Amino acid sequence: MQSGQVPAPDPEDWDHPARPSWPAPPPPTAPWPRLPWLLLALCVVAVVVSAGAIVVVRDGLGSGTDEYAAAQLRGTYSAEPTRAWTVRSDDLEPGVTFGGLGMMTGPEVRDLGGTLLVSLQDPEFRSNALVAIDAATGAVRWRVDDVSFLVQECATTSIDGLVPCVAPARAPGEGPDVSEVRFYRLSDGQVVRAQRVPDARYVDVYDAAVFVAGSTTETMWIAKGEVADVTEDWRQEFRMGKCRPGGGSGFTVAGGIAWYWGGHHGVSVEVESEAALSVAPLDDPYLYPHQGIIGTECHWDQGIFDPRMHTVASTGGHTNIVFGPGQRPASVLVPDPAGGGPLVLGHDAYEFATGELVWSVDGSVTLHTIVGDVVLGSPDSVGIADHMFGYSLRTGELLWRAGVSRLFVPVASDGERVIGYEPTSASTGIYSAYNLRTGVQEWQTRSVEGWAVLKPAGMGFVIVNEHELVFYPPTGGPARPPQNAGVGLEERASSSQPDQLVVTRCDQAPEMSPLDFRTNGNELIVTMRIVSACGGGDIVSTDALRVSVFDEGAAVASGVFDLSAAPLFLPPSEGSSGADGSASNGAVTREFAFPIRSFWRLPIMVGESTGVDSSRATFRQSVECLDEGTSHGPVSGEVTTETTGDALKLSAARAAEPPGIDSEQAAIDALRALANADRPFVAESLEGKWVPQVSSKRYGLDATDIDGTMVHWSPQEILRQHLELRILYPEVRLLYTDEWPVFDLKGWWVTVAGLTFEDSGPAIGWCHDRGIEMEHCYAKLISAHRGSAGTTRYR
Repeated sequence: MQSGQVPAPDPEDWDHPARPSWPAPPPPTAPWPRLPWLLLALCVVAVVVSAGAIVVVRDGLGSGTDEYAAAQLRGTYSAEPTRAWTVRSDDLEPGVTFGGLGMMTGPEVRDLGGTLLVSLQDPEFRSNALVAIDAATGAVRWRVDDVSFLVQECATTSIDGLVPCVAPARAPGEGPDVSEVRFYRLSDGQVVRAQRVPDARYVDVYDAAVFVAGSTTETMWIAKGEVADVTEDWRQEFRMGKCRPGGGSGFTVAGGIAWYWGGHHGVSVEVESEAALSVAPLDDPYLYPHQGIIGTECHWDQGIFDPRMHTVASTGGHTNIVFGPGQRPASVLVPDPAGGGPLVLGHDAYEFATGELVWSVDGSVTLHTIVGDVVLGSPDSVGIADHMFGYSLRTGELLWRAGVSRLFVPVASDGERVIGYEPTSASTGIYSAYNLRTGVQEWQTRSVEGWAVLKPAGMGFVIVNEHELVFYPPTGGPARPPQNAGVGLEERASSSQPDQLVVTRCDQAPEMSPLDFRTNGNELIVTMRIVSACGGGDIVSTDALRVSVFDEGAAVASGVFDLSAAPLFLPPSEGSSGADGSASNGAVTREFAFPIRSFWRLPIMVGESTGVDSSRATFRQSVECLDEGTSHGPVSGEVTTETTGDALKLSAARAAEPPGIDSEQAAIDALRALANADRPFVAESLEGKWVPQVSSKRYGLDATDIDGTMVHWSPQEILRQHLELRILYPEVRLLYTDEWPVFDLKGWWVTVAGLTFEDSGPAIGWCHDRGIEMEHCYAKLISAHRGSAGTTRYR
């Protein structure tokens, strides 16, 4: 919304111008929504008893940019969650249902950093629309109609504000099937680029690159590239092997490995080195992130198939043959944060590099899912299991046992709990959460119907079935990777003492490092990892802790936080112990919220972008903490691991000057950085187009703000208003009039909504539809190649 100012401010002619669970069965060709949940459960049980495996290992696989695994939630759920919002398919269009975004037709959702992408399908299970939904509010951001089955597969994350999808270049019946990769703009759903890629089937984004996979009747291939050319970097082709016949397909890029499978044929490539992990396709492959791909050698034509024989091949060139139980490897729901865990087969665990047996559990237990450093197992029987066990991934020690009333299918984790589906009938079920440290069931949802899929979404998760999409916000703070394999069951049974840490107050400010950034309303929220500056822990209870965030020395945010009412307990540093000698993991995680006027940069300007309003921190960001107040809390006290695990949002009491930087200069630097970052987009996408101009300001201008308040427009105030507008409207961009000849007056900061129109009427209509008065919003033609005459239109 344009702030008020004196009549029709425009630089042209006025004095002032004017963002798995258990390994699932291959997707069937028949529509998934019609399958009862019991069939899914039985299929899940069946896949744990397949064949032997070959494990191909690559040393030094890069960690990539996997901050969260696909099943890792970003918020914690210490109590049963409640619905925050619901979107019904009938509300979007009568008679349609939620459909798939991949080769399967069941309901699906893509979490694209604050934007949820879903598809609508007609009664014939044909896709007819893509819809983007705000993860925080459930509001529809945009909709692309008449997809007409043209979108086959979309990536699981975005790149440069775009989401790539694979689609036929021609409509059905219009000629040969030639695939193309389309890039949809997250802000408005417009296709900004399309590239023909024959035989492409899948696309994904990983580590700021685009990966495409496809196949012919004789070959399978994987390629890497960029938005400008999706196959530019490399392309690896594989001849089809002699694997068992079968259906279904899938493509994943995670843990430094690109992995594509179709039928029972699977191929994989190491992302960084471009090296194939196996020369020929593997039968029934499976991914262990950052470690390798597991499968069986394809000799089906020779009748060779020994379900007990597992071949472990290392990059050193030697091969180890291990005879183990004829069962599929345990699936990796969330990788162990420490990395390098063993290969788990049936009831045994083997060293990846050597194939040596590391540990075993009772032969009556089948180990099926790895969640961080905990392995889940169930009695080895066909049907409904009534018990679940938790074991240490590193040692095989039994941590806990839990009774389950029915089959439990793990689907997600918040770092402290594993959340899974428990079918209650052929068509209904519940989601429940079990504590990974103790095995205690902490909560369960009410019954859900039909094919109900749980997926991470924003800071929470959604459950989607054919007819509704429901968002459940976290009941705690930010999540952390699962690290829960602590005291074993036998040792814990011998002691009734709770897991407590005794800490004392430290006389130094805590040390913080940012993990991620996101906007929420008019706040910049920074997730911080916090450790005590003293080895024995800390109790932070000051009423004035100044927290300042920097990006390569430039101010990002700075605010003062009052912790006197709710002291922050920090455990002893890792490797140390508290005053009572108890061990500690050394860190806690909190969200720090900086309101408008206390931050200068948006997530898209800091770290690695994960969406239109979020980013992941890198080594370039830093934090300075300074205690400027008085401590009010206890000098020492006990803090339980449950307390240290809670993560709450802390809001700044007031803005603060960043150390060594003047706030006005920080605002000027931020405006300059925004205009520089926006210039390529404006030059490429807005050239020769009409857009709504929603603000024009220069230093020293006196004009009214959005609420009618008279404001003296300093750099801080100009930045504040632009950030508000940028959060409020899609694709808002900042221009400096000195750099664009369509403005006569120099030294003005101009905000435009980057929605383009061929003439001025629709741009003016955009202003009218949003109730913005004429003197505050009008049409402007943007160009770097013409003068100002005729480039402004009013209502």
